[in-house]
Amino acid sequence: MVSISIVFANTQHMTGIDDMVRAVLTCKEIQGRCWTDVVRDLLHGAFLLIHDNTSILPPSVANSFLYLRLPRVLQKLCRTETPHESLIGGLKALAGVRSLLNASDLKARCNTLQFFVNVLGDLDMVNDQEKAAIMQIRFEGQAGVMEHYSADSQPPINLVLKAEPTLLSILKVLNEENLQMPERLSQMLNPLMSGKGLLYIVAAASATDQMGLFAGKLIRINEHYRAASLSDNGGGEIFDLSFLLLHRLSQYHSTKFWLPPGDPFFQSWYFKTANQLVRNIHTREDVDTLARLREFDLMEVEEAFARLRRGHTGWVMVRTWDFVLCQVAPIGECIVDQVKKNTITTEELKHVFTGLLRVKVNGVQCMCSPLLCLAQYLALRGDDIARMVAEKLSTFLDSATSVEMDRSKHVTDRISFMINSARRFLMSFVASEERPLPPFNWFGIGRMLARQFPTVSEDHFPLLSKPENIPYLLANSLRVGCVASALVSRIIVCTELAQFDVWISSLVDAVHRLNTPWGIKTWCDISIALCFVDPSECAPRLIAYLDSSFPITHRDLFCVAPRGGPLASFLVQLFLVALRYTSPPSPSTAATICRDVQKNSNDLSVRYDATLVSLRQFSTIGHLYESFDVCRGGALYPSVNFVGIFLTQLAWHSSSEAKVMKNELPEDLVLSVLWADPHLLKPETIVALYNPQEAKQRHKIMQLFCVLRKVGIF
Repeated sequence: MVSISIVFANTQHMTGIDDMVRAVLTCKEIQGRCWTDVVRDLLHGAFLLIHDNTSILPPSVANSFLYLRLPRVLQKLCRTETPHESLIGGLKALAGVRSLLNASDLKARCNTLQFFVNVLGDLDMVNDQEKAAIMQIRFEGQAGVMEHYSADSQPPINLVLKAEPTLLSILKVLNEENLQMPERLSQMLNPLMSGKGLLYIVAAASATDQMGLFAGKLIRINEHYRAASLSDNGGGEIFDLSFLLLHRLSQYHSTKFWLPPGDPFFQSWYFKTANQLVRNIHTREDVDTLARLREFDLMEVEEAFARLRRGHTGWVMVRTWDFVLCQVAPIGECIVDQVKKNTITTEELKHVFTGLLRVKVNGVQCMCSPLLCLAQYLALRGDDIARMVAEKLSTFLDSATSVEMDRSKHVTDRISFMINSARRFLMSFVASEERPLPPFNWFGIGRMLARQFPTVSEDHFPLLSKPENIPYLLANSLRVGCVASALVSRIIVCTELAQFDVWISSLVDAVHRLNTPWGIKTWCDISIALCFVDPSECAPRLIAYLDSSFPITHRDLFCVAPRGGPLASFLVQLFLVALRYTSPPSPSTAATICRDVQKNSNDLSVRYDATLVSLRQFSTIGHLYESFDVCRGGALYPSVNFVGIFLTQLAWHSSSEAKVMKNELPEDLVLSVLWADPHLLKPETIVALYNPQEAKQRHKIMQLFCVLRKVGIF
């Protein structure tokens, strides 16, 4: 569960709160954990994440998960499944982990657990008496520890907690009424250009499932002010502001997570490829999008480029502001072509950059975003000539802010904001190679890594996307018993690129080197957790890889101690996760995200039918059961104990997915296990594997009981 919590923190921009609640319910069900342990482990993982300095998550995201998202997940759980006593028990158990909380308090310069229980109190989840009891456990035997907290300090947690009301205020102001008032919009959007305000607002939006709403408001503003005006009504400035903000959002998170698939903004190359470029994982398909940008009026582009080259205004009059952005790619093509032929001087190139930085059109100086699009174009192109131009552009950006110091603060902040976004693309040309990672622990890892991986600014989302270090990160995660955030980040990248074998092969190879029960169990827990990056894809593919990676000649090695028992239980859990997420949920499940569906026979039958269709489509259960060779040619195989544990674990599961697995059991499988070792399966286990309400299965139970009677069990 600690690993699940860290996976949740890394994927909160990809999934909603309801999806996380469903995942917690699934994990609790398949692992048979009590609710107190579930709550404690979720909290433990969230606090532990703050000290995992391999994480690509900025502090704003990690803190927003802990103080904004996790309380809402717990709130939904308490409303449906989790007893209140289990919530309090989990909090008290966390309060006893003083080494972790002391380190958290020191890093945040405040009483972190007090902040957290205060958030729960604001949600009416705990009362004052319960908060006092929790804090008494926290500081029991630690007199004087509160002296280290300064009442005058402003902990970063306050920035997280204040971001949510700020976000709600912005969403309230960005309405249809104020849409017609550019001055009001400018007052609201300009402050987002300076400081870390936008970063915390985006983190709060992701944590509270409002990213789509926030982006939708900005898109509405951008579309409303897209038409250019001959008078200075502020429309160009608002278009530029909204474009820069939307572009930064697309750098933080892929647009597919906050835009509908059919949205035209998703098709725009400067939004579609931004996240991939920032993380240096763009593919050939992304580069090929440049070929589709050649549908333009060549004469018009050449005229604009010639004017920019001479230091003049590139465009005298346009009908829409985005017309300028659409011409950036062909202008970039002209620049690259001129540099390749060595027919443009450094001074002329500087004129072009300046013209794209301070775009004056329709008599109004309105935009600086075209220069950002040029940086993105060069990064997307990625060849040697583009690198040469990018180096010159990077030098120009170093002095661009100082040139603008004589202008208003709003203009300077906007240009600085644009430059910061542009540097994220130019970084791909100068990023250093990854070096082997040193051994790490949860409280001292960051000091060495900080010097190895380049970052642009504190609010950058660096993602170490190369797969070479996956085995190392996995080995260290197994050593400390908790998945490293950097490992989750890499697996997210591999999943987005459909490179599942890259990390699944490392995961399966790791189990070959484990030879202790604790190590095997840790591997099983981490494997289940990593599947929740995208359970509908990862779980079935892990099953398929496991099925193909253990041939008959070597399978017996994994059926005996210490691997046999934990792996048998793991296999049941993995199949249950795969079946649950590869079959469509029932209407009741979609509406309530809890397991009320299992209390209604009609909904249960609907879900069972859907699961059965999914099961037969993948045909994975059949392959598994065919490999259960208990005995062959009169020789007893070691797998009999493995199969016995598998059936025992399957028997105590009563979900619809488990029912499907039970119904697909071969008729002679249980019988062959009993003939091989009648002590492996208890009578109650046999009854649980079948449905006594059906005559055929009731007859099967009686037949198996007769076998037990013959060998003297009864």
